[in-house]
Amino acid sequence: MSIILTDQQKKIIESAANYNLVIQAVAGSGKTSTAFEIAKYYSDKKFMIVTYNRDLKAEILEKAIKSGLKNLDVQNYHSLCKKYYQDDALTDEKILEVLQADTPIQKWTTSSKLDYLILDEVQDMNCVRFHLIKKFIKDINQDLKLIVLGDEKQTLYEYQGSDARYLSLASKIFPSKYKWKHLKLTTSFRITKNIAKFLNLNYFNNSFKITAKKSSKHKVEYISFNPYESYAIKNYLAEQINEFEVENSIIIANSTNSEAIKKLYNYLSDYKKILIHINEVGSSKRDDLKQNKLEVSTIHGTKGREKDLVILYGFDEDYFEIDKTAVNQPLDLFYVGITRAKQKIILLRNENYANFSFLDLENKGKHLKINVSESKPVLKQKSEKPKKYYFDVTSLLEHTPFYYLANLKKHLKVTKKSIVSSVVDFKMTNFIKLQKHKIDYLQDTSSINGKLVTLMLLHERQELSSKIAPLVEYQKDKYF
Repeated sequence: MSIILTDQQKKIIESAANYNLVIQAVAGSGKTSTAFEIAKYYSDKKFMIVTYNRDLKAEILEKAIKSGLKNLDVQNYHSLCKKYYQDDALTDEKILEVLQADTPIQKWTTSSKLDYLILDEVQDMNCVRFHLIKKFIKDINQDLKLIVLGDEKQTLYEYQGSDARYLSLASKIFPSKYKWKHLKLTTSFRITKNIAKFLNLNYFNNSFKITAKKSSKHKVEYISFNPYESYAIKNYLAEQINEFEVENSIIIANSTNSEAIKKLYNYLSDYKKILIHINEVGSSKRDDLKQNKLEVSTIHGTKGREKDLVILYGFDEDYFEIDKTAVNQPLDLFYVGITRAKQKIILLRNENYANFSFLDLENKGKHLKINVSESKPVLKQKSEKPKKYYFDVTSLLEHTPFYYLANLKKHLKVTKKSIVSSVVDFKMTNFIKLQKHKIDYLQDTSSINGKLVTLMLLHERQELSSKIAPLVEYQKDKYF
């Protein structure tokens, strides 16, 4: 099935014949589709596309198979390193080992050929991945052209060392004998015209224009409410979710663990019979866990995703309560969040926090609908007593640059003390089928199991308090 190409896409395909390309592409502008069209047009050439992670790799590979492309190889950075350098190169730390050892390339023969190397999501590239690509280009020694794709406004992983300058300065830092062209994809096929107008007024500030193809009756909704009250607003959100259907909707927030967001999704679950799936760090990526459920996720967890209805919670200065080091991050993160919406976006502001300063509510126009709850807003004052924040080890490691961890390991001494033995027969599964509100769904119980295993071992060793022991005994009889 062929697509109708825009003038920008046509220019990109034509330019690929003789130039390296740097393509700045807005969210939903069809980067992958454009890459496919280039591969189709130059069907006698060999292409490789390298994308950010395995999820995006799987998505692109599936689309490539459906498109019938035979001349396109799809990799991410880790699979590329694993395939050509080191079998266990599944982390950035392992890639660093390959670079430091200058490991010679494997499984690349004199008959191997590559004409085009396409680098996707380059705004999220870090130094290790950059040097891997440079090494790969040098090692294969092919007369290839480079196509570098990305969106500077969607830089999400600065805390892991990513830098959008790998995109903007690509023509200066990637080695190639071919000249470079800088081109753009500014038309989004995902968002609506109302969403595009909102972004142009409040985000791009007329310095750049994003256009959209789709018209929609749905305005951008801006709702100021008290998450601890405002039941009319919560009921309205439930109506919207049911109208678009739960699997076509998503709630995106700064944190999925704040008390305010919990109040919201617990109300939807308990009183509106909407099943909830929390997309947490380290949680299973199985698609069947999301069936018949409303997904709640952070903005980082929505990379590459899209839904008909997006409810963006925390469209206010509460963001800085989560990340006090951010400077440009709120604008970029909320741009990513807003552009997940295919049909409708609802922006929720906790009325206890101030509006974002960049938000233009005076020049609202026909694209924006404002709804302020009747409860009296009281702007949150800075507390003299600092807040306490608690993080589990998984979350800390997930958001710590790997090179810090690699250096830390050099100073650690690991000693194996003993192996815990137990006579408990743990007959359990991490996934169980349940029913709620007459709706069948699959539930991930791995986090519960982890806590139960610990409790059971302590129980066997008689190290539990007298108050907890009876409860564990009950769980043991029921599940083990």
